Amino acid sequence: MLLTNCVQNVECQNLQVAIDTATNGINEMFDNLMSLLDVRAATFGLKNQVNKGLKDAYRMIDYSPTTPAGYLRCASLFILDNKYNAAMEICQQGMNALSFENDHNEEENGTMHEKYREAQKILEEKYNEAKTLENQGRVDFITRLPSDIICQILDYLPFSALLETLNVSKVWRNYVTVYPKIWSNMKLTTYPDEKTDMIGRVLSRQHHFSHHVQHLSADELSEDETYDLLIELIYGTYSKLESLDFWSSDMDDGYDECVGVLSRVKTTLKSLRFSLKAGNNPLPLGSILAECDNLKTFDYLQPCTVTEEALDGIPTTPINSLNDLTLACGSLPTPQLERILKCCPRVLILSCMNCDTSALEVVEKLCPYLYSFGLNASPYELSDDDKQSLLNNIDDPQTHSSLGIHHIYFDVRAAWLSVGDHDESLIRILKNNANVLETAKMRFGGFIEDDENQGARWENLRTVVTPHLRSLTLNFNLTMTSVISTFLSNCPALETLVFGPGIEFIPSGVFQAASRLSKLKELTVYLANELGDHGLSLLFKTFSNQEERNQYEGTNHFQKFKLEHCFSELSKETAHSLAKIPSLQEIYLDGAYMTQDTAESFAWTLAHQHGNRSSSSFHTMTLISMDCVTDPVLRYLNDIPSLRKVKLSHLRNITLEGLECLQSNTRISLDFTPHSFQKK
Repeated sequence: MLLTNCVQNVECQNLQVAIDTATNGINEMFDNLMSLLDVRAATFGLKNQVNKGLKDAYRMIDYSPTTPAGYLRCASLFILDNKYNAAMEICQQGMNALSFENDHNEEENGTMHEKYREAQKILEEKYNEAKTLENQGRVDFITRLPSDIICQILDYLPFSALLETLNVSKVWRNYVTVYPKIWSNMKLTTYPDEKTDMIGRVLSRQHHFSHHVQHLSADELSEDETYDLLIELIYGTYSKLESLDFWSSDMDDGYDECVGVLSRVKTTLKSLRFSLKAGNNPLPLGSILAECDNLKTFDYLQPCTVTEEALDGIPTTPINSLNDLTLACGSLPTPQLERILKCCPRVLILSCMNCDTSALEVVEKLCPYLYSFGLNASPYELSDDDKQSLLNNIDDPQTHSSLGIHHIYFDVRAAWLSVGDHDESLIRILKNNANVLETAKMRFGGFIEDDENQGARWENLRTVVTPHLRSLTLNFNLTMTSVISTFLSNCPALETLVFGPGIEFIPSGVFQAASRLSKLKELTVYLANELGDHGLSLLFKTFSNQEERNQYEGTNHFQKFKLEHCFSELSKETAHSLAKIPSLQEIYLDGAYMTQDTAESFAWTLAHQHGNRSSSSFHTMTLISMDCVTDPVLRYLNDIPSLRKVKLSHLRNITLEGLECLQSNTRISLDFTPHSFQKK
């Protein structure tokens, strides 16, 4: 009928009427098509044929992308299929298609705008419906776990991730903020591998966890970042803070705030470290120490001279709790050191950097309980339990016989220590503590050009007898050969001996003196240009020949030899002598020089010596950066039944085929870097 009317109007020249009739008919047919597609799509949904329904719904969108019907039908079908995210996405797509934000022709299209706004409102309601259902259906499996499991998971999260958990939900925040362990150690840094604005993110959230923080470390902070942190520390609730560490940071304009921080936390603060960059003014040590009534450990590292002004306000009453003190400055004049030590009478561990030996007299006078001392060197570290045990014994008269420096490390190579007037101070402190001395590191300088008169200046070292010294590290030049040899003979209890680093030549006489150390267990040679090969060979032969006597007497045996970055070639005789020591447990060779023939012969001797002995204790071999090591060496090592661990690295002349015997040996734990080997 509609088509007939259109044709008749055309024949009668009623053209506009024909056009209007056809247009109305098309619109009516389009509306019917859209309605039919919508009904069919909904019916498919009721029959659980969602995919077929979605095809009709998407056809509706294709036919009319600026009407909401197709989007609404798609969203309804997605909701029916529990695909809430997909429903929200299609609603958002419809709202974008109906957006008139970029159309400024408001008056001309007012009616159309109103129509689109109504359509967007309908889509927004559908979007919110899907979102509500999505939230209702979401399961937070973490919060359903037992509390102890949640805590274990939190233990493995990095600090940056812990900060993000605070924003997940109130439930998560409650779980995270009530667990003190994860917040007890807080490290702030601006290293490149950390997320940007770490400091800002921490400071904006610190009120959630500051009351749990026990140890706070700030690394590489700028001046502004340090200042912001100090302000937060002043106004935050850091009621449990025990240690505060500023490492390689700028603090030039924050010294007043720093003192303010210490006044807030001084009742709980036990450890404090400042490592400040060059260019900062000297730290006000006097004011800082005056605020630290309960401090146990204080480390001060700054490349500047400690001035008298920096010590203004230093406390006159002693800080008896302070027992571990490090002063590493660009220059530490003895008068300033004396003022500092006067307020630390019970210090047990002391390190003084960039001091001359005149400081030794001050140390002897003001530190009667000193146990570990480093002059221009880091001292021997003590555990907290050892420190507490020593503090408990200070007032016990029965323990006074054991008072004295048990561990002394010193470096006297610096130019300002060359004056011979104070060498006797160091000899005196060694003598005064000789009966209790357990470990010592003595660096005199390993090259003759450093000090041509070294032997003469330290001649009196011969007179020092240390009956209980167990560990000794020596750095000396050729002029000290006789002095060192004599001193070694005065160390009968020595178990660990280290030569190096940085020695031009270790003569045979020194190795011969070491061969008389009947209790020696470990020998290390590190960064030596040349070795007295004959003396080293004699030392190994002596230890090998003493084995039967040692077993009979029940004394200790030589167990470990470590040779690292030495530039003289080991002879076959020396290598064989080492391999024949029956009590040997470990060999560590890094950059050792020997021929391939010597290396293979050495490995064969090692296998023959320890492969045929059921009582062999040889268990570890390390070979690094040695071109002389070949596949036969590995095969000989594989023949040692007691061998348990092998480390190989940067060996250019062995192949993966040569490794097969070690890899297939179930007794051996093999540690190697595949890319450092040749392949065949």
